[in-house]
Amino acid sequence: MSEEEGKSGNADGDSESLNLPQDGNFFSCSRVAVRVPAFWGNNVKLYFAQIEANFMIAGIVIEQTKFHILVAALDPQTLTHVSDLLYTPPKDNPYTALKNGLLSEFEVSPHRKVRALFEDLDLGDRKPS
Repeated sequence: MSEEEGKSGNADGDSESLNLPQDGNFFSCSRVAVRVPAFWGNNVKLYFAQIEANFMIAGIVIEQTKFHILVAALDPQTLTHVSDLLYTPPKDNPYTALKNGLLSEFEVSPHRKVRALFEDLDLGDRKPS
């Protein structure tokens, strides 16, 4: 590359081929990549806190877009738990419906926690009081 080519910013030396606006205005981007982590079945609330932060950073606010991004990020085993929502997604708020479906399927309620505590408790020949 010649010295002149190095100054122009591209290999052929033609700075006009970039078609950059000369007045300092730049074009806006219509799509922004969003990074969605793998689904955390053991901490669903925290998972949705992170994914929704990623949506905010990327400027994604449309329910349909959020729905499709989430579906694309979920593994097949997780998708089987909410397959009814995939086959016939609701017309209104599909992302919220999918989120609520996953929360109800994977979130451990306080009742389940207490129940698991008692089921795991070994009383031997004693009776619970």
